[in-house]
Amino acid sequence: MQTTSEISGSLDSRSAFVWRQKIGSYIWLPVLVAISITAAVVRLVALDYNLPIDVGNDEYFYHIWAKSIRETGRPDADRGAGYPPGILYLLAADQIVAETILGSNLNIGIDYVVWGRTLCALFGVGNVILAASLGNILGKSNLAGLISAALVAAAPLMVFESRRAAANAPWVFFTLFTFLWLLIARDQKRIAYLYFALAAAIASFLFKYQSGVILGLPFLFALICFRNNRPALLSHLVIWSVLLLGLLAWLIWDYKIFEVVNTPGSDTDSYMTDGRLIGFQSLTSNFAL
Repeated sequence: MQTTSEISGSLDSRSAFVWRQKIGSYIWLPVLVAISITAAVVRLVALDYNLPIDVGNDEYFYHIWAKSIRETGRPDADRGAGYPPGILYLLAADQIVAETILGSNLNIGIDYVVWGRTLCALFGVGNVILAASLGNILGKSNLAGLISAALVAAAPLMVFESRRAAANAPWVFFTLFTFLWLLIARDQKRIAYLYFALAAAIASFLFKYQSGVILGLPFLFALICFRNNRPALLSHLVIWSVLLLGLLAWLIWDYKIFEVVNTPGSDTDSYMTDGRLIGFQSLTSNFAL
């Protein structure tokens, strides 16, 4: 039997735990809002500083390829074939919005870049919020979530990549979103949530082909977490497989994914004998690198 002191100590520890949970729940939202606002300010200040034409980074080519997608459906301009379509379609949509809102006041050389960078900066803020949610679930603590949010908000590389009109910020967003829905589906025991995880994984893959490895995670979670409901499980797996095969068919035969091309100066750049800066590279060469 427990002594009076042991019972009292147990009650005290439980009371302390409850109070920590209450305090954590009270400060969670205001602190997360403060971190998110700080992240937004850091990412959104002076987005027009050092335009691509001045510093020679990849953004210049992304906007050319995005414009080509609007005109032809594919990034053929300046040999942009096969480049991951996510960022290019996103920037193409962003260009349309900028043109619609600014009208005759549009400055193509500046506004496309600033609007694209603004959109990616907002994805960067979304990454902070998703990191908080994942930290909360995995660490089972509001404090863990806030620490995760603060790390993503302040990490120099995360800040830098969220200030460019490039694939990294939205890619991280959809990758984190994939993991979040996987964990929600596991905890809520609802296979329907895995559809959101698969959709997010597909979006992540379309921004960076390296994310192909996470396309199998919804299948893995389904087989592990919902293996007792085999008839329903089989139908979901068939639907997902057909969906992915359709996406793959479009990428191979229409978008020409195997003609992957990279921007000048990148690690996967290839130089052709005829002096062209960008040459066609096979998917195998990119994976090998």
